[in-house]
Parts: sequence; structure tokens; C-alpha cells
Amino acid sequence: QKVAEERLSDAVASIDRLAQDVGEVHTRLAAHEEQQKTLRTVTETLGVQVRAVGERVERGNWDKRIDVLREAILDEARHRAENLERMELLAKRMEFHEHNFEELKGDIWKPRRAIAFGTPGEDRQGEATISRKLQEYCDTVARHETRLAIVDLELQALRTDVRQRDLGNASSLHGDLFRMGSAVATSPAQMGF
Repeated sequence: QKVAEERLSDAVASIDRLAQDVGEVHTRLAAHEEQQKTLRTVTETLGVQVRAVGERVERGNWDKRIDVLREAILDEARHRAENLERMELLAKRMEFHEHNFEELKGDIWKPRRAIAFGTPGEDRQGEATISRKLQEYCDTVARHETRLAIVDLELQALRTDVRQRDLGNASSLHGDLFRMGSAVATSPAQMGF
């Protein structure tokens, strides 16, 4: 009977250990189920965020942005062509005024040569003519110098305008490209990591 009692007590102890093991297995199983629920929720949240980012990228309307950039580049090319034409026109004006100035210098010397080789009666008439012509030429030279100064100011203004436009377009283009890139970029914090 002692042996039976020992066997019975060993069996009860084994059953208690098995019950304890089953309880631990149930606890672990419940913990695993909770972890699976948490992972499933995180996976679903990430899936929703990935779909949202995908939709934003698709809605990004890249064609429109590319068209806007293309228009900006074409507009800049038009402005450069216009400025080049203006500069060429101003250069031609300047050349024309320089040519006229050279002609005036030649015209001033013609009457002086005539006086140097003319008769004394012609000297008095020549001096009056020279005086009058000299005044006319001085006035014409003054007008041409004023025009040249205006052309020079226009050239300086045009150069300044071109520099400012170049700087403005470079920063604007950089800003547009940055905005285009940031529309797609999302930080890990925004995605829930």
C-alpha cells in the first residue's frame, strides 16, 4: 500500500506539474496572441500610410509641375533674347553716334582749312561762318554726348536687370525643385516608425 500511496502521490505531483505547465503555456499563448494583435494593428496602420503616400504621389500632378518649369525656362530664354536684342540695338546706336561725332569733327576742320588757304576778305566771312558752325557743332556734340550718356545708362540698367533676373530665376527654380521633392518625401515619424 505504501508503494501505491507513493505512486499516487507521484502521480498527483505529476498532475500538479502538468497543470502548472498547462497554465504557463496558456499564459504564454495569451501573451503571443496579444503580440500578434499588436503586430497586426501596426501592419494595418503602415499599410494605410503607404497607400496614402502612394495616392499623394499619384495626385502630385507631376505633368503640371514639369509644364510650369518648362514655361519658366522658356520665359527666361525669351527675356534673354529680348535683352540681347536691346543690347545689340544700344550698341548700334552707340556706333551711330560715334560715327556722327567723327563726321562732326571732320566738318569743324573743313572751314578752318578754307580760311588758312583763302583770301583776307573771305577771312571775315569765314570767321563768322566758323563761329556759327562751331556753335552749331558744339550744340550737336552736346546732344550726341547726352544721347551717348543715355545709351550708357540704359546699358547699365539692362545689365543690372539681367543680373537680378538671373539671380531671381536661379533661386526660384531651386525653390520649385525643392517643393517638388518635399511633396513626396515623408519623415519616418510621419509614417509611424
